Amino acid sequence: MRVAAEHEYEDALAWIGLAVDPLAPPPRVRERLLASATPLRSSRSHRALGRLFDLPRERVELLVERAHDDGEWLDGPVPGFRLLHAETGPAHRGAYAGLVRLAPRVRFPAHRHLGRETMIVLVGGIVLCDGRQVHAGQELVSEADSAHDFTVLDGAECVAAVLQIGGVAFVPPDP
Repeated sequence: MRVAAEHEYEDALAWIGLAVDPLAPPPRVRERLLASATPLRSSRSHRALGRLFDLPRERVELLVERAHDDGEWLDGPVPGFRLLHAETGPAHRGAYAGLVRLAPRVRFPAHRHLGRETMIVLVGGIVLCDGRQVHAGQELVSEADSAHDFTVLDGAECVAAVLQIGGVAFVPPDP
């Protein structure tokens, strides 16, 4: 009796797949699948952005569309850091709002918050200088006069929404 090689099984399975007519998934299944493949397009991310920036759904959708256009992002203060400015609703007039996108393992330098900052991680995660980790779906609130640095976790970029009052000041390194 002859034992088939592994590649023969792979070929047979490929032919079976080609012999069957493809079926389109039901619309709701397709929407869920696409949302999971593009986290910024998920309803959960939309709700988080709307809540943080005080924006109605239509304006959140426009922001998400802009976020999927690489040409909209600006270079940030360190290599591997990109920034997309956003608008806020009336509850946050005068505050800075935006999305940040950081490459894996990028270190954002030590900085002091001049006012309160709220960051919601939408994709990936970061580790703060004290060892705390913040992952997708979690929020980090930094109060005025608090200071830290952070590094993006290895393996995937980090995308986060930031609402900042007063900005940040970079802390000079220790001598």
